[in-house]
Amino acid sequence: MKKSLEEPEYMMRKVDVISKKGAAALIQWVEDGHTHRATVAETELMDNNEISVEACEQGITYGVPWGELLPIFTVDGKTLENALHDQGIWTYADFFDKPAETMGALHSAFGLTYSRLAQIARDHRTNHKEK
Repeated sequence: MKKSLEEPEYMMRKVDVISKKGAAALIQWVEDGHTHRATVAETELMDNNEISVEACEQGITYGVPWGELLPIFTVDGKTLENALHDQGIWTYADFFDKPAETMGALHSAFGLTYSRLAQIARDHRTNHKEK
């Protein structure tokens, strides 16, 4: 069966090469407005820094998987409203004029602080060798 040129192995993607080490290359690209990085075999790269979509997808994802580490946040509107009011955020002007208080309300409503995120990161780093 003939393969379509729309299949990932034929579709090409322009990437930035962040670094090369031995036979591996760390590449970066933007897809759907989000930046991605992966380690791929340097031989997969074309001279113009293009690589097949398939090779990108098969690369080793680079970085800490923050989305997998963090709990699912569910905050109802009333909880957020109460947290904003507790910080003195009642109007649009309050919201835009008091960014620190707004952030405090978000921290309060979502229950995530830098120290909690740092503890999650330390625990993950202890259990997984960072690449």
